[in-house]
Amino acid sequence: MKTLVKITPDHNSTASYDAFKADINYFANELNIFCEIKNNDFINVIEEQKRYVTEKEEYTDSIVINATGYSQSDWQTYTIHYNKKEIEGEIKKTYFYALIKELKRSFTHFNDYFCEKFEYIETKKGKLAVVNEPYDFVTICVDTVEFPTKENIETEYLEIYGKDFDKIEILEE
Repeated sequence: MKTLVKITPDHNSTASYDAFKADINYFANELNIFCEIKNNDFINVIEEQKRYVTEKEEYTDSIVINATGYSQSDWQTYTIHYNKKEIEGEIKKTYFYALIKELKRSFTHFNDYFCEKFEYIETKKGKLAVVNEPYDFVTICVDTVEFPTKENIETEYLEIYGKDFDKIEILEE
C-alpha cells in the first residue's frame, strides 16, 4: 500500500490565530510595554495577553503600527509605548521587532489546512484507487506568507511531518 496525503483549506480552524496570540503573548510578556488601539471593534490583543499592568505615562517613547485586512472593517492602529533604553539589548530588540511584524499581520497570514492520509493502490491504467477512508487527520498552519502557493503548503507539511507519503494532493478553492 502507498500513502496519499490530501490537503485542503480549513476555514473553520483557529490554529493560525491561536499561534498568533501565543506569539503576541510571548513577546508582550518579555518586553515592558503598554499598547493603545484605535479600532475598538477589536480587542487589544497585547493588553489581553500581558500578565502585568502598566500605564501609558510610564513610558517615554512610542511607535504606531497599522494593520489592515481584506475588508473595510478589518483594520487596527496600535500605539506601543515603551522605554527605548529597555530594548537596546539584542534579544529585546529582536522581540520588539518581531512583535511589530506580528501586529502588522493582525488580519492576514492566517492560513490553516486540513490534511487527510489515505492508503491507495495504483491501477494498471495509472489511476489511483483509494482503499479505504482516511486513517489519519492532521492540520498545518502557513503563516509565513500571506497567500501560500502549493509549494509553500507542501514545504510547511514536510517541515512538520517529514515525507510520510508517496503522493500529495493540495486542493485549492
